[in-house]
Amino acid sequence: MRWGLSVSVCCLLVCLISCQHAKFGNICDSQSPEFINTLIFKVAANLRSPHCGINVDLQLSPVKPLYEGRNQLLDYIKNDGTSAITASNTSCTGLELGGYSACLHAGLMLSVEGSGGIFNSNSCDGYFAEDDTRTLQFTCFEKENGGLIFVATSVKQGKYLGDLVISGNGSYHFRPISVSVFHTNQLVGKTQVSSTWTNPIVSYPLAGGTLNSPGTLYLLDQTSNSLGSSNIQSNRTGILYKSNTDLSLMNTSPFFSFGGSFQYLEGEFSSLNSNNPLISVTEDNRFMWVPNLVATTGGGILAVSGSQGLYQSIRTSVQNGGNAVSLLSTGMTAGKSIQNNTFSNLMIGDIDGRVVQLSSGGTNNHIFNQSFIDTVIYSSTDEAIAISVANSNIGGIVFKDSVVANSLTYSAISILETAPAKLSGLTISNQISLNLTSGITLNTDSTSDFGLVMENIGIFRVSNYAIETTSVNSHYLTGKVLFSNGLTNNIVGGTNIGFDNLGNPTGRSDYFFYNNYPYETSFVGYVFGDDLINQFDSSGFVSSHVLNSNYMKFQNPYRSYNNFDTNGIFTDNVKGLCSNNCRIFDWSLKNSDIHFKNLHSCPDASRPLLHIVGGSASSESECQSLVRGSKYLGSNICGIYHLRNAREIIGDAKGNENGLCESKEDCLFTPNLGAYQGHGILRKASALSPYHCQDIPILPGEVSQIRLFGFEENGY
Repeated sequence: MRWGLSVSVCCLLVCLISCQHAKFGNICDSQSPEFINTLIFKVAANLRSPHCGINVDLQLSPVKPLYEGRNQLLDYIKNDGTSAITASNTSCTGLELGGYSACLHAGLMLSVEGSGGIFNSNSCDGYFAEDDTRTLQFTCFEKENGGLIFVATSVKQGKYLGDLVISGNGSYHFRPISVSVFHTNQLVGKTQVSSTWTNPIVSYPLAGGTLNSPGTLYLLDQTSNSLGSSNIQSNRTGILYKSNTDLSLMNTSPFFSFGGSFQYLEGEFSSLNSNNPLISVTEDNRFMWVPNLVATTGGGILAVSGSQGLYQSIRTSVQNGGNAVSLLSTGMTAGKSIQNNTFSNLMIGDIDGRVVQLSSGGTNNHIFNQSFIDTVIYSSTDEAIAISVANSNIGGIVFKDSVVANSLTYSAISILETAPAKLSGLTISNQISLNLTSGITLNTDSTSDFGLVMENIGIFRVSNYAIETTSVNSHYLTGKVLFSNGLTNNIVGGTNIGFDNLGNPTGRSDYFFYNNYPYETSFVGYVFGDDLINQFDSSGFVSSHVLNSNYMKFQNPYRSYNNFDTNGIFTDNVKGLCSNNCRIFDWSLKNSDIHFKNLHSCPDASRPLLHIVGGSASSESECQSLVRGSKYLGSNICGIYHLRNAREIIGDAKGNENGLCESKEDCLFTPNLGAYQGHGILRKASALSPYHCQDIPILPGEVSQIRLFGFEENGY
């Protein structure tokens, strides 16, 4: 790229001076060969200092809010522009529909503009930015009239905004930050330090209580052996966490209750008590954001009845009595529904109960359009994922890029529909189900069509059947379906099932079937050396489970503690809770793996998949109120066309945050089966071996104008 740019510089300058004679013959005479040769040499050698007043690189503006006046952290505005940088700066009310992306988190969106320089300043390719604390995730946008702008759109995994809080003159405030911009890993420039947010910040009251001051942030920075619970009802109110603050919680359920709009939670929580749940997001909550949560407690962790929420980087372990993530609509006010929540990057295990539960009930208390992306679920006593449809409907559910393993009883995914309630729209994509009683069970007490699409499914070492289906019609399976030795399906009733008992495709299913597929050697697996982050292991081993949030923290986000069996990696002895003699297990893939790694080809825009959206609509505009970006398909049904072998990049303010890779989004190419898709810095997929996947250009058809990225490293 540098060579091409240097040639361009040469051609431009030659054109400017080729008809003129050098006047002075020095290196700063733009009409002299010395000037041209020196400039070309500096460009080719990647020497970035200015040359005779000409800037090689972008010139950076100071750090400032992207939207004027949005200097409160939890300010949200309507997402009504052509992109996240062109909105009207109109405040959101909390009544917006269509998903978390209906509003932009303008308060978070600190920005740095880049312009000028002799390199291309109209393309984000090769550029990235980070603040001096490496806390914020910046996204690059290309401005319509030229130049780039780097915008804070999320918080990095494992980082806390509470660590940006400092004290002075008897009060708390956010520290100023500077931002550095890089191009192809070379520093382009660094801004001066600038102030950030102006919210009032106070210490979280150790006794807890009602927190009802809009715009106030409560900082968990005091060690406590009996921290009090709180009820947070005011809008734009959040709880921040200072790293290494040791917290043990009082026996209160729920511990945190969020009932307003535009609220925030981060932190690490431990308790010997049963807080069931630890966090309740009530039916009145809208636009909840939880970017980093680590919890080892008794009882359930996250009970969500609110809507339009975004939950990222959740690591939890529950040893006694409770479901980790529950969406239950029974008991809600009649007519209220749970809609449009996204759960991304989950590592959840050692669960005495179900890991993820969706259960509808009540009167028109539907559960619509929930996404679970990049998920590892391990070692539960009950179903890993349970969906129960009764009295009210469930629809538009996505499980994408996941591993479900080592559950003691039942199956990876268990679905039960009880008429007249209806399940409609279920996408299960790129999932590994491993070492379980059953793989996937689909049941209805009537005759029903779930609108089920399964893409790239691997089912290995299950005691009963790979897929069991009772009276459910019209499954569509595509991509690759992989079974380990001896697995079969069980079909009881239904029509157009999509597969037979032996696993072969039937009807409209078009997958490639592989039987006797190897699975035991793909993961990095058990770790026999000290983890650089986890403080409890000795050469990867711990004698007993510890109810401490540090128990869930590792140098690699795909690591966990699992039961250890010297007789094999996946045996009956490693199923269920690990209470004693646990060893770190790494769910990443080996660099040498040939079975799960690089299994999938580049996305093909001519073969998109269709996901059915939950809810009913009669027009395109009504579809947007269900899920932004969905299309009206007729017959009161909306749908989303999305790429195979790719997922939306969550937290970049460019898409609708549902995890499906749709038109005009930035997406991650997913070459591997399961959750792990690589590590390191994101690069354009076109630059990465072995596939060099190209962006999807502007095309006629259902998917268009998609930029594809990938991680620079794939495997350990």
